[in-house]
Amino acid sequence: RSLSTALAHRSLSTAFVQPALRPLSAEDASDVEAVVDASARRLFSLFERHGSSDYIGEPMSITEHSVQTANAALKAGETDMAVLACLLHDVGHLCGLEAGHAPGMGGCGTPDHERIGADFLGALGLPQDIAYLCHHHVGAKRYLCATVPGYEERLSEASSVTLQHQGGRMSP
Repeated sequence: RSLSTALAHRSLSTAFVQPALRPLSAEDASDVEAVVDASARRLFSLFERHGSSDYIGEPMSITEHSVQTANAALKAGETDMAVLACLLHDVGHLCGLEAGHAPGMGGCGTPDHERIGADFLGALGLPQDIAYLCHHHVGAKRYLCATVPGYEERLSEASSVTLQHQGGRMSP
């Protein structure tokens, strides 16, 4: 967990500082660090309180799934921003749990979790790139199902159920 925490905090710091167009003054850097710390505390709080919940009927928790996707991006050589987006792509499910909503989509999660998550990440002040990737990860699944032979057949049962609630495969 400490490695995941360190990775997430490093990625959050990079995400907030990277878009800066000018060198940061000591005062600005302190302000950025305060925002990073507050955002990290809010995100870790969500994961601590709800991350051990089952991940949409899969044999793992939401946190395990999130770390799994971030590690895959890290191993693939993706940027810190992409790794962080992978770690946070399903945060909308956690927001739904925090709000006390019963799982929808056939019991497999929070409907429209990709938009909810993107809005939440944007409200925390994370860069638009991260919120964009979060918002569009369901669209990516739908696209891959439509364009990559055998992709849909490799989805887990729960992911197949959510795919139907998310509009099914895209038209090629």
